[in-house]
Amino acid sequence: MKNLICLLICFSFSLSIFSQSTLTTEQQAGLYQAFLQNDVSLWKKGIEEMEKQYETSKDIDLLYEITNAYYGMAGTCMGNKETEKAKTAIASADKNMVVLIKEKGDSPDVHALQAGIYGLQMGFSPMKGMTLGPKSTKHINKSLKLDEESPKGNYQMGGSYFYTPALFGGSTKKAIRYYKKSVECFEKVGELENNWEYLTALTWLGMAYKQYEDMPNAKSTFEKALAFEPNHKWVEKVLLPSVSE
Repeated sequence: MKNLICLLICFSFSLSIFSQSTLTTEQQAGLYQAFLQNDVSLWKKGIEEMEKQYETSKDIDLLYEITNAYYGMAGTCMGNKETEKAKTAIASADKNMVVLIKEKGDSPDVHALQAGIYGLQMGFSPMKGMTLGPKSTKHINKSLKLDEESPKGNYQMGGSYFYTPALFGGSTKKAIRYYKKSVECFEKVGELENNWEYLTALTWLGMAYKQYEDMPNAKSTFEKALAFEPNHKWVEKVLLPSVSE
C-alpha cells in the first residue's frame, strides 16, 4: 500500500511508440504483482530477466520497460523504508534515461518517465526541489506537447499540481483534471490488465477528489479502483472507508 504513496509523493498508454508493451503477459503480470504486493524481490526478478533479454536484443523499447520497472521498484523500496535500495534503483534508471532521451527523445512516455524519476530524486532530498522541480516540469510539458493524450504525461502533471503548494502554483482542482484525463486516456488505449500505472492513476484521482472534499466522486473512484483490483488492500481497508463514513 505504501508504495503507491511514494510513487506519487516522490513524484508514473497513449498512441506512442511504447503504447504496445514489448513484455510478455507473464512479465507484465509479474511486475504488477511486485507492485501490488510491495515486493522488491519480485521487481528485481522481473528486471533481471528483462536485462538478460536486452543484453542480446538491444531493443530500445525493452530498455524503456526496464527503466520503468526500476522506477516502480524504487517507489516500492521507499514505501518499505529501504532508501538505499531505492537510490540504487534510481541510479540504474538514470543511466538508462541517458540512452532513452538520446534515442527516443520524441516519445511522450520517455519524457513522462524522466519527470517521474526527478520526482523520486526530490523525495530522497526535498532540498533538490529547487533544481529538479523545474526539470521535472520541463519534461512533463514536453510529454504533453508531443501527445496531449499521453496517460503518463497527464498523470505526472496531476501529481505536480497535487503536491505543489498553492503558493507556488499547486491546485487540487487542476490535479483532478489531469488525473481524470490520465485515467480516461489509459482506458481509451486499453491494455489495462496487469497495468499498475493505470491502477495508480485511478487511485490518485480518488485521493485528489478526497482532498478537494468531493466525497461522492472520491467514493465512486475508489470503488472503481477496487472493482478493477479486488486485492488492492490500501483502497479496501483505508481509502474507501475514509470517504464512506
